[in-house]
Amino acid sequence: MATITTHKQLQAVRNLPFCYVCGFQLKAHDQTDYDHVPPKTCFDIADRDTPLKLRTHIKCNNGNKLEDEKVGELIAIHRNKSVDPKNTYLNVKAILDVEGEFRTLAFDNLNLNKTIQRWVSGFHAALYQQPFNQSQNFYVYGPLPSARVTKNSITIEPIPSHFLKFIEVIKFNRAANNLDQISANKEKFRYECIWAPEDSGRVWLCIFALNMYDWIKLGDSSNFDARGCVGFYVVLPNDVPPNATRTSIIQTSLFDKDKLNPFGKLT
Repeated sequence: MATITTHKQLQAVRNLPFCYVCGFQLKAHDQTDYDHVPPKTCFDIADRDTPLKLRTHIKCNNGNKLEDEKVGELIAIHRNKSVDPKNTYLNVKAILDVEGEFRTLAFDNLNLNKTIQRWVSGFHAALYQQPFNQSQNFYVYGPLPSARVTKNSITIEPIPSHFLKFIEVIKFNRAANNLDQISANKEKFRYECIWAPEDSGRVWLCIFALNMYDWIKLGDSSNFDARGCVGFYVVLPNDVPPNATRTSIIQTSLFDKDKLNPFGKLT
């Protein structure tokens, strides 16, 4: 298994020979920096020890600062931290139903899933010592419900059936101690993944789950089902990292009462 959970292991990946954002090799004359993945702003000051930090081009790092600030603000709100309304980065919009009644609040300038994809590229780089292929198919279902909003209606995007299957795969492999994983920031952040062939065998999937400050509680649970964060990306068989952990088939009679939480218990 590929594991990064100790201070020594986190330190060991700080100077990979490539930029995790663009994937290009870092050269002696390049202007470089270190990026916290996830960003430092997501964590309480007391939880900022032993983060995952990866080397990047300064230009690549700077290009993501605004989105990092937005996500950091979102997680701060989740942690019940006050946010200065004069210096906020998030736009909050009231969502009304077809009859004009208030339904919920939404962020209309936040692309959390895209930010998570960038983080996952860093997790891939750290675990497998190789750049993440940005052109490969990538899908993530974040902890916030999403919707398509038009002038006259709002359509909540449903939770797909394979979302539940991926959670099941993660949980079963965790029960078998058969997952690649990263844990940092005093265990306030955790990433786990497992590799499995697609049914046809023509491609492989890296199925992953990500948790930060128990962010399954991040969304509006009064109007929507609380859900964790899972996703997958697709690679050709020859591109599966040599040290990646392959899924094992587990027979279990356990009943999962927490089907939407990849970090919940099988009981």
